[in-house]
Amino acid sequence: MIKARSKKISMLLILAMMMTLFVGVGTASAASVNSVNKVLAISDDYDSAAAPAGPLGVNITIQEDSDFPNDFADGEIFELELCEGVKWVPAQTVITNSAATTVAAITKRTSRILEVTMPTGWTTDGIVNTITINPGIEVDGAQGDIYVTVNPLDSAVSSGDIVFATVSGDTCSVTVDSVKKIGKGSAKTAGTLTIRENAINAIGKSGSSGVPPASTTDNKLTLKLPSNFEWNTPTVTFGGGLQGSTVPAGGITGTGTRTLSIEFDTLGAVGGSRGSIYVVPSIDVTSEASNGEIEVNITGTKGVDNGSICDDDIVIANYVDYGVTTEIKEVKELKSGKFEEKTAKITIEENMAGALLANRDIHIEFPSWVKVTRVSNFNATNGGAGFNATAAPTITGKKSYIDITIAGTSTSKGKIELDVTLSTQANKFGEIEATISGAGATEETLVVAEVVQRASMETTPTDVRVGIQDQELADIIISEAVKEGFARSTKVSGAEATDGEITVTLTEGVRFSTTPDVEVIEGNVEVNNVAVSGGVLSMDVKSESTKPSQIKVSGIKVTLDRSVPEGSIYAKLGGSAVNENSKAALGWVNGSGAGGNTATVDEGEFDVATVQKVAIANVVTTAPGEITNQAGFVIGSATYILNGEEKEMDVAPYIKNSRTYMPVRYVAYALGIDDNNILWDGVNRTVTLMKGDKVVQMQIGSTTILINGAAVTMDVAPEITSDRTMLPARWVAQAFGASVGWDEATQTVSIN
Repeated sequence: MIKARSKKISMLLILAMMMTLFVGVGTASAASVNSVNKVLAISDDYDSAAAPAGPLGVNITIQEDSDFPNDFADGEIFELELCEGVKWVPAQTVITNSAATTVAAITKRTSRILEVTMPTGWTTDGIVNTITINPGIEVDGAQGDIYVTVNPLDSAVSSGDIVFATVSGDTCSVTVDSVKKIGKGSAKTAGTLTIRENAINAIGKSGSSGVPPASTTDNKLTLKLPSNFEWNTPTVTFGGGLQGSTVPAGGITGTGTRTLSIEFDTLGAVGGSRGSIYVVPSIDVTSEASNGEIEVNITGTKGVDNGSICDDDIVIANYVDYGVTTEIKEVKELKSGKFEEKTAKITIEENMAGALLANRDIHIEFPSWVKVTRVSNFNATNGGAGFNATAAPTITGKKSYIDITIAGTSTSKGKIELDVTLSTQANKFGEIEATISGAGATEETLVVAEVVQRASMETTPTDVRVGIQDQELADIIISEAVKEGFARSTKVSGAEATDGEITVTLTEGVRFSTTPDVEVIEGNVEVNNVAVSGGVLSMDVKSESTKPSQIKVSGIKVTLDRSVPEGSIYAKLGGSAVNENSKAALGWVNGSGAGGNTATVDEGEFDVATVQKVAIANVVTTAPGEITNQAGFVIGSATYILNGEEKEMDVAPYIKNSRTYMPVRYVAYALGIDDNNILWDGVNRTVTLMKGDKVVQMQIGSTTILINGAAVTMDVAPEITSDRTMLPARWVAQAFGASVGWDEATQTVSIN
């Protein structure tokens, strides 16, 4: 079995070796190299038989393969078949060949097919032979590419399509090299117009050869401007196949009007390729002209047959005021309450040369809540030596504007570039819109930055009452709008320092009873050194955040003094961590500290200490002098009711000699008097109560009560019981304008 298999494998190997011996054996396959020297653009009515008669002007070449120089055999025949819509004109078709005693013969078989017969002597000449056809054709409906198909029949010629022309339906196309900006005045140059033939000889050879204009054989262009624009004398030149064309004397008419006529002859045109007419417009702008695009309607007629040259509308210029164009590279996000916040590059460019007047100021005005602290990377360019000498402005840090004095009139469109560093007020945010004017320019506005308020505060207002201690308030949330909104490092001292502090300040007359709890509930800012002083809560920024953070202040308890009126109690968010440029800081300008008087508004500063003010409580009792309380005291009970709330006393009321005696402190509370306004003089054994504009004084054991210094006699005297001062309730209450009631059944004294 193994021997049989080995024998079969050997046979296969032998067969494979024998097959390789036959590779390449057989008849060589020759081919020609077919090409064209160029592709011409021709009109849709092109005819080689029409004047000027002649072949098209391209060379279609059929060349023998250099590896097989004897493959073109004597008398072999191949066909040249035109695409649909094109006919041969044999009389205008020129065929040549190389190195032969006779010329290849052509025979028209159909309107689209020419038969080519190779000349004698090529079979054995041993050289590379070439047949060149310069076609004569007539376009009869074709559009786009014009090609000839080589049909080899049984010859050695390669088959294939050869594109040698393209057909365009329009005579000419109109373009402008640039749309220029022009201003008011005369002889303003607009963009150069190019009227280019879409096909060779599209305009044709015609003209009056120097005969005065209005000759019927002249070619003519008509250009019409919009209202309030007039033609000055243009410059007209000819290029390409139209070189040699001329505008005869008097051939340009219509200057000083909206409509310009240009007559020209093409008798001397060199031809052979598509030609172009170049018109450099010169325009007079009247005082009534409107800003915007200047569009020209351009039409033309050929002298040879009165056919159309063109009919186009094209914008050649923009009429603009003598002004500037302003732009900002990027609208950056800046932080509020900072000295050094830098914008992206601001560019102010003239709309045309000379737009900005020499020795006049460009005025850049920012909102009043912005101050300029530095200008950097200032550059005046492109306007020529005089304009480019414009210097950077002087910055004082106390202004919300910049003035730039133009050193000289520009000779080309001048441009000013600058970066601006701003100080922004802590309680303002939104777009910074600059107004740019002056130096002869029209006013422009430009948004140069977007300011975000670094920090905000929110809470839910709680109802509070005057005269009650340790009243609880809702939590306060202090939030960053952006990372690093709470700054650890500030410039308040006139130099960079790690002194960032956040403060919450309460309405005057309201104080923190205890130090609240402070914790970071979102983000990664760190704070420490939390403290209270009267109505101010403060904390230091230990570490800045890398993402927006939130701080919660909870367990807030406050006490209100007698001066707090009814209505809202506010908390004000401030401190150097969120407001480094208040007047409490030292000033800052041109990258360093300045000023020094913290009582005045210095460089880069604002008279604003508060970032945000929010209502944290509502006083629902009236201010001293207007308070209406309701209290009930039961004889023998150490509890009492004040405004619906049960309260505890350290001594109970009692009746003596038909008079009710009550502890002084709790009578005062019932009358809306707090501890600060209850005074005891142990030496003189006097009690003084104060409320609003009323001062009431009594002495232990004396029946005289002083009301604002006036003596009134009571029928009982104050006394001390169980180390507590007890007062005759009715006399004290009535001294402060309160009414006193007695309920015998319940043994209750009511004070209203």
